[in-house]
Amino acid sequence: MLHFSHFHLPSVNSRQLLLAMSFAITGGWAWWHLHTAPSTITAPPRPRLPDHQVWQLTAVETDANGQPLRQLSASQVQHFVAENLSELTQPRVALLHATDGNWTARADQGLIFQSGAQIRLLGNVEINRAAVAHQRPLQLFTTQLDLWREQALAATEQPVRIISGADTLTAPTMQLWYAHPARLTFHGRTQLQITPAAAPAPPSGESLL
Repeated sequence: MLHFSHFHLPSVNSRQLLLAMSFAITGGWAWWHLHTAPSTITAPPRPRLPDHQVWQLTAVETDANGQPLRQLSASQVQHFVAENLSELTQPRVALLHATDGNWTARADQGLIFQSGAQIRLLGNVEINRAAVAHQRPLQLFTTQLDLWREQALAATEQPVRIISGADTLTAPTMQLWYAHPARLTFHGRTQLQITPAAAPAPPSGESLL
């Protein structure tokens, strides 16, 4: 004859039941966190550091006869190899074309693209052309200017202001071909303010009337 014994579960009160449930929930949360945390943690971004730095740079480009064509100077140059990009601090560019006068450009910051094919001047950009022959000196002001070496072209899509003597010109954009013969083109609404030249004083004893 088989005899079955009775198995009695220990009594559990409500407090013990709540503790057991809290431990179960805490354990489940810890397991989920351990299994999901690695996929949500990302490594901090690496700082963007230059590969090369140069202080007080002066570089001169010459033609086939050894005559200087362009000169670039900057207080600091930082070069980023992977980006093929150099950043300039206080750049100054001299464009040496004696026939139409030498042009000098300066700015707060600058960028060199494509190993020197393009230079972008940024900030307070100022260009000066020396007086030559019958041409008056010229000053140009803008906030961004691109210099293209092969095309001998300076261009901006930002507003530009040009001062020549007492005359002033403002335009939305500009293209300047600075090689001989130099020429300027403007797009959009261009305003020109011309100040008439003062008439010369008549010789003593003569009248303008």
